[in-house]
Amino acid sequence: MCYDTDITPQYLAGYIDADGYIGINKSNTANGSYRYAVYVGITSTNRDVLSLIQKKYGGGLTKNNNGSKKWRPKYSLVWYSHKAKELINIIFNYLVIKKERAKLVLSFPIGQTGVNLSKEENDIREQLYRESKKLNKRGNNCS
Repeated sequence: MCYDTDITPQYLAGYIDADGYIGINKSNTANGSYRYAVYVGITSTNRDVLSLIQKKYGGGLTKNNNGSKKWRPKYSLVWYSHKAKELINIIFNYLVIKKERAKLVLSFPIGQTGVNLSKEENDIREQLYRESKKLNKRGNNCS
């Protein structure tokens, strides 16, 4: 399908507010420490619109296995690290639902991985990760 449209920051913010995700990921490293990564992503069965977004804003587009041949294929467009922060800076003023998550990602220190960080630096990352996890919890976050 051909779309004759420009993907504006307002459109992208609305798309991410509705069907996207913003957060901080935590994973184990081989030496027992943790690695944290900030990310922004969208998952959809509409590859065309994700391709349009990718063409203007970058990101990595992948096809996901959705578990059943009866279902349409789904695709993910994801930005990590500096690219995630750059994207949030572009759409931040237009976010509504995920604005608090975006603030956490913007405040997350990017640079070294968890290997050579001080306890204080690791504690900051862990605190932001936990706040992100709390905001991403399913259900009503308005109370």
